[in-house]
Amino acid sequence: MFFFLFISISALANTLAAPFGDEEIQVKHLACMQESGATEEMMRKAFQGEFPDASEFKKHLVCMGKKGGVIDSDGNYDRVVLKEKLLRLVRDEELVDELLEKCLVDQATPEETAFEMVKCSYRKVQGE
Repeated sequence: MFFFLFISISALANTLAAPFGDEEIQVKHLACMQESGATEEMMRKAFQGEFPDASEFKKHLVCMGKKGGVIDSDGNYDRVVLKEKLLRLVRDEELVDELLEKCLVDQATPEETAFEMVKCSYRKVQGE
């Protein structure tokens, strides 16, 4: 379960980029940080459950989703691909289905959708 927290907090980084190896994830993460302007401080806070309500952090989430093939160029989520990637890591279909149903809710922008999904996923996994 802790591993899933890591995934959701890091822009669903491993989930969104699951086909890549650890080194590739790190390269994409660093590229997205540069592209979005997100900082290490923002990532550190997110790992502690404090999600920065900053456009840079939200852009980082979307960037990782796009690089992982979960979000298309128009900002739309591919729920089937996301579920497949989540199942590779979590291996609990009931939990994955619940997260997708309750946490992947379209918001006004792809950035807001990603941000709300990460917060919701964190709360669900924590049992809140």
